[in-house]
Amino acid sequence: MGVKGERCLKGKRLDRVDASAHRHNYMICTLHISELQKSRKRATPPHPATTTFDDRRKDTVQRTDIGRELLNDSLNAIRLHDPDVDWFNVISHNPFPSPPSFSSAAMSKRGRGGSSGAKFRISLGLPVGAVINCADNTGAKNLYIISVKGIKGRLNRLPAAGVGDMVMATVKKGKPELRKKVHPAVVIRQRKSYRRKDGVFLYFEDNAGVIVNVKGEMKGSAITGPVAKECADLWPRIASNAGSIA
Repeated sequence: MGVKGERCLKGKRLDRVDASAHRHNYMICTLHISELQKSRKRATPPHPATTTFDDRRKDTVQRTDIGRELLNDSLNAIRLHDPDVDWFNVISHNPFPSPPSFSSAAMSKRGRGGSSGAKFRISLGLPVGAVINCADNTGAKNLYIISVKGIKGRLNRLPAAGVGDMVMATVKKGKPELRKKVHPAVVIRQRKSYRRKDGVFLYFEDNAGVIVNVKGEMKGSAITGPVAKECADLWPRIASNAGSIA
């Protein structure tokens, strides 16, 4: 029956003789590192109230250099006792790594399909209970707003929606398969006038919305009438099906 080995850093199985030699080398390296640390004479840092910015900067640079020297001495001692082990993959050269950076291109993919970006605050003209026209070709004639997404609210205040807001609505008139169900919808037009950043006040001749899914993709394939610019900037899938943007 063979002797069970132990697993070293490279993942190879060793017999007891080699494993004991590795433990012996590790103990020698540990003693060498502790002796190096004891030999370093670190001055006691002065009180922060009595130091200047330059003194604190010099002390920080000195501590960083001491840390790098200790790391290099430790690596050299380990290489002398065990040259076969690839310690560079185990210990990093830089003891003070920089935080990871994220590219904007990778993070921008999260908003595809749904709402992208933010919109300015406008006048909200469609409270809960409002009935608006359905401007797509799904077969629904109107939409009854029952809630507004993203509204926290306060006591006795009705949640209200404006152009570009997502609401939960039911179909009051339309195909039987769409009625008596709750659908997400996006408001594309409102009769209540609202102000844009350039000072223009804008309003439409009717209140209208389109049925979407939770990802912001339209259930239908066409939109009747114009779509507000605030809604088109926020929902790219709706803008692609819009006949005109006002």
